[in-house]
Amino acid sequence: MKTIFAKNSEYDARVMWSMLKSLDPAGVVNRARTMKIGDELLTMISTVQNYEEAKDAIEKVVWERHADEEQITDKAVSDYQKTWDEINDIFYNEVENITGVPWEFSEYRVVVSPFHRGISNRGKNVVACDAYEDPNAQKRKIAHEILMVQMWYIFDSKYLESKEGSSWGSLFGHLTK
Repeated sequence: MKTIFAKNSEYDARVMWSMLKSLDPAGVVNRARTMKIGDELLTMISTVQNYEEAKDAIEKVVWERHADEEQITDKAVSDYQKTWDEINDIFYNEVENITGVPWEFSEYRVVVSPFHRGISNRGKNVVACDAYEDPNAQKRKIAHEILMVQMWYIFDSKYLESKEGSSWGSLFGHLTK
């Protein structure tokens, strides 16, 4: 099992769009504040129909922040990788031993972001974490995000597909509306 830490401006831009285009107005405002996104960009994102219409404005903000925070983010990538490597094998082996389910992916990528505090992706081997944490404290958050990916995989493989009409399938339908 391998975990790779890196910066990814394109990921940050796409996820920003996705999170700020949500149908939850109160949540969107809070997310924008957490990401330090101004009202002008938030308003523009909320009024356009697709990513392409907002892409230039979003990417401008993302590229500028990445440039401004480059030294901090580069150091975080290096420090997070070093501290995670100390527990990498233990983490993956113990989770597999406890759940009894092999990992869905053999490699996980962690985007170290100046925007996102923590993101997991259902069915994808990419998660994100904040660039501004103590590396030892960040290990817990990274483990949480990677574990969330694996838990979705376990639920989906054991319950959603194998039990048509199951309670999990019904619940999943409500959670994804």
